[in-house]
Parts: sequence; C-alpha cells; structure tokens
Amino acid sequence: MYTQMKSLGQSLLKWKRLLMLGIWIVAAVAGAYIFFAGLLFVFQSHYVYNPERILAADPGSIGLYFENVSFETSDGVELSGWFIPSDGARGVILFCHGNAGNISHRLESVQMFHRLGLDVFIFDYRGYGQSNGKPTEQGTYKDAEAVWRYLVETHQVNPDQIIVFGRSLGGAVASWLA
Repeated sequence: MYTQMKSLGQSLLKWKRLLMLGIWIVAAVAGAYIFFAGLLFVFQSHYVYNPERILAADPGSIGLYFENVSFETSDGVELSGWFIPSDGARGVILFCHGNAGNISHRLESVQMFHRLGLDVFIFDYRGYGQSNGKPTEQGTYKDAEAVWRYLVETHQVNPDQIIVFGRSLGGAVASWLA
C-alpha cells in the first residue's frame, strides 16, 4: 500500500509540475502579446502614416497652371496645397490624397480631373510635403476642415460646387468631411 501511495504521490507531483509549466507558458505568451500590443498602440502613427517631405514635381511639370496655396488649421498648423483652375470649370474637386508620399505623387489624378473640366484643390496633410506639423487622425480631420473653409471663404467657392474626393487614407478623411 505504501508503494501505491508513493507512486500516486509521484504522479500527482508530475501533473502539478506540468500544470505549473502550462501556466508559465500561457503567462509568457499573454505577457508577450500585451507587450507587443502596447508597442503597436504607442507607435501606431508610425505605422499608419507614411509622409514624404520632398516634392517630386508640380502641376507645371505636366503643363498645368497652378497656384501654390498655404492656409492655417484651427489649431494653428500651416498647410500647403495647390489650386489648379480649369477653363469653364463645372466644379471643384477637393482632393484628399492617400497615405504614402505627398501631393506631388498625385499628378496623374490631378490631370484627369482637370481634363474633366474641374478645378482641383489638392493639399498635403500636416507632416506631408510642405505642410508643417505631425500627422495624426484628428489632425487630418482638422486639415480637411481648413481646406473646406479656405475654398468657401477665401476662394469664394459655392459649397454646392465642391466635390469631396478621397483615395485610400483620404477616403476616410473625405467621408468624415462630407
């Protein structure tokens, strides 16, 4: 009977060790997950936004007249953009571009909208191209509001004539603005 009890005790000890090992493994995996999730949260703007500061070209390089424009957001960040007028324009495209690069990487789209008889207003979010600041989600919304105000108040564009267009990241910004 003593040997049976000793054997049972050794089996229970093995199970207890296996259980403790399992708990340590689960705790280590959970800890690593929480650590990496925390890193992603803290550095999320580095993963979401991919701005480029240097302008590769401008509308003049594809034969379009344009105005360099700068304006300020409600929180004091100076932004830059281009207003490309079209003869006899049927409206204005407020162009919210995608994540990577800057406005100089959207000249093909600018040219397409211009050929469709539309004025184009394209701008860089804070931290992109010639715009000051650092990109954030709330910042992109303030940037879009500032562009709208600039078009309506400074350029005297009738709001009914503005088409809000966004591509990729700009799609979310344009949807929010609309």
